[in-house]
Amino acid sequence: MSNARWSKKRLILAAVILVFIALIWSLGLHKKLTFENVKQNAVWLRQQVDQHYWWSALMYLGTFITVIVCGLPATAVMNIIGGFLFGVVPGVIFVVLAATIGGTIFFFTVRYIIGSYLQSRYAARLEKFNESWHERGWLFLLTLRCVPLVPFFLVTTLAGLTNVRPFTFMWTTALGIIPSAIIFAYAGRQLGMINQLQDIFTVPVLSALILLLLLALVSILVIGKRRAF
Repeated sequence: MSNARWSKKRLILAAVILVFIALIWSLGLHKKLTFENVKQNAVWLRQQVDQHYWWSALMYLGTFITVIVCGLPATAVMNIIGGFLFGVVPGVIFVVLAATIGGTIFFFTVRYIIGSYLQSRYAARLEKFNESWHERGWLFLLTLRCVPLVPFFLVTTLAGLTNVRPFTFMWTTALGIIPSAIIFAYAGRQLGMINQLQDIFTVPVLSALILLLLLALVSILVIGKRRAF
C-alpha cells in the first residue's frame, strides 16, 4: 500500500513539474532570452539595474533558476546578461548562485521521480556503476561542468540518476561552472563590441577551454590508474 502511495506521489509531482515546464515553454521565454534581444534592450536593462539594483538582481536570479529548472537553451545568454548588468565579479557570483540552486532543484526532482526508482529496482546491476560514481563521481561532474559545450541539464539529469551525494553535486556545480561564467561575464562587459554569440569563442578562449578539459581528463586517467593499483 505504501508503495502505491509512493508511486502516486511521484506521478503527481511529475505531472505538476511537466505542466510548469510546458507552461514556461509555451510562454516563449526562451525566444525572448536571445542575444539579439539583450542588445536591443541593453539601455533599458541597465537603467533598471541603476534604479533598482537588488530587485533587478532578484529578478535575474529567479529568471536564471527558471531557465535551468525548465531546461531552456538560454544559459549562455543569461551568463552574458549577468556580466553586462552587474559586472564580472558580481555577475559570476549571481551565475554560480543561480546555477547551483536551479541545478539542485532539478537534481532532486530527477532523483525523486526517476533516480531512486531505478536505483532500487536495478540495485544489483548498478552495483559497479554506483561504486565508480561513489569513488570518482566528483571528478566526472567537475570535468563535465568545466566544458560549457555540454548542456547543463544533461549533466544534472545524469547526476540525478546516479547515487552521487547531493553535496558533491552542489560543490562540483558551483566550482565547475566558474571558468565559463568568467568568460561569458567578461563577454557581457564587452557587449557593444560583440555582434553575435559565436564571437565570444575566440582562439584564446577556445584554447583555454581545451587546456582545462585536457587537464581534467588527465586527472581522471591518473586517479583511475592509482585506483587500479
